[in-house]
Amino acid sequence: KKVKESLVEWKLECILSAGYAIHPRLTDKSVKVRTAAISAASCMFAPTRCEHYNASEDFVELTNTMASTVLWLLSNDSSASNRALAASGCAVTADSIPYIIQQIRDQDVKVREAALDALREKSNVESLTEDQKVEILKSGLTKRCPSTHAKTVELLCCSWMKHSKFDPISFLRTLNPVLNESVAESAARVIINVASTLDCESSCDMGVELVRKQFGAPEIRSFQECVLKKMTIVPEVEEDRKAEAGDE
Repeated sequence: KKVKESLVEWKLECILSAGYAIHPRLTDKSVKVRTAAISAASCMFAPTRCEHYNASEDFVELTNTMASTVLWLLSNDSSASNRALAASGCAVTADSIPYIIQQIRDQDVKVREAALDALREKSNVESLTEDQKVEILKSGLTKRCPSTHAKTVELLCCSWMKHSKFDPISFLRTLNPVLNESVAESAARVIINVASTLDCESSCDMGVELVRKQFGAPEIRSFQECVLKKMTIVPEVEEDRKAEAGDE
């Protein structure tokens, strides 16, 4: 046990030494140095590493300081590739999510894609507020950039819809359609389009192709069944209402 504790302490000392050396390089004048520093800093935010060393005040203070610097670079680095790298490497937390969402409107497509990928891979839809989801969809489902639109479709279908067990009604309720009608309608159109074309051999829609790569055959069937089943309920309800009105 003592040997194990000594090993953990030694590892912590090594990580702290590396972190103290990396942090100043995050704001170096050289783009290449900042690139290497951002890549190295991202390793400090790994959840498994944080679980082991969060008891150390020095580790927590260092990682918080580095995280703040990386978030500053996410918005302000002159290099688009570094901003994209910061989006990919930063820890996704309640504090960092607003910064990441902001970069969905970045002037460089690679930064926008990295921000959307970070939200899909590292965040849960439950960690996002209603306003944040609406802002993401407003910024991402744009016709001006097919690539950004496709990445937003991937986030919507492979993360958010998956969390709702592919139930479109359940998910759309989280957007508060009464107040955000246009955004909810855009999301619904995307979901229906994906469900209608997901089992085709190929599609000219980049978003559908990204979703197909993420899903296996069982998930494709489940997605289509859940979404298209909900679509058939609506006409049936309308017919029942008309019939009842006729009887009266």
